[in-house]
Amino acid sequence: MTGAWIFFGAQHPAATGGPINYSSPRLRRDGGDRTDEFATSFLRLISKTTEAKLRDTAELQKQLDEQCGLTDKIQKALDKSLEQMASEAAELAAFRLRFGEIQAAASEQRTST
Repeated sequence: MTGAWIFFGAQHPAATGGPINYSSPRLRRDGGDRTDEFATSFLRLISKTTEAKLRDTAELQKQLDEQCGLTDKIQKALDKSLEQMASEAAELAAFRLRFGEIQAAASEQRTST
């Protein structure tokens, strides 16, 4: 027994339970109601800090969800554009092939006349 006034309070940020606190017998005896008020203030502080952390986490999760949704939309638009480009490239190749056949036929016709 030290006879000292001691107050100890702790809360781990990732804890799932509530905070712990300890008041020495002398502090409780000499401090009376003030000791209870001090402990209550500590618990309120921890509660508000935990709530703020949860709000920040919720806000970050909301932003992440929004960005994921935006990423999905962009990916779908990109996929559609790539499909369209592939279709147009195939069409262009078919036109080039047909143009080559027409040029060959025209060249053959010129040489035969």
